[in-house]
Amino acid sequence: MGLFGSRQQWNEVYLINTRRVVGRNFLAVLFWLWGIAGFFVVIVDALDTMSKLQSGVGVGQSSFLAAIAVVWIGGMVFFGLGALLAGSDMEVVQRAEDYGDVRVGR
Repeated sequence: MGLFGSRQQWNEVYLINTRRVVGRNFLAVLFWLWGIAGFFVVIVDALDTMSKLQSGVGVGQSSFLAAIAVVWIGGMVFFGLGALLAGSDMEVVQRAEDYGDVRVGR
């Protein structure tokens, strides 16, 4: 095959079948719920802290806010990595050579 030769023709078609994994879906749902609810709690607590700035915010209040943020971030990492590591069960199947009636369905 030279520099200006014809391109190779590829005819291989693969079908990837995946099965739903309950643990992965559960951890993904927890990831989203923890993220949305935790973000809401951190923002509400930060706004509460900012509203008290006139009277002064002590070390206890700011450390409490930091601890809530760390627990929220830790939960996001835990549930996110758990959903990724739970894996999905996939198998790759090569279809037959007859491509005349190929249907994609669920």
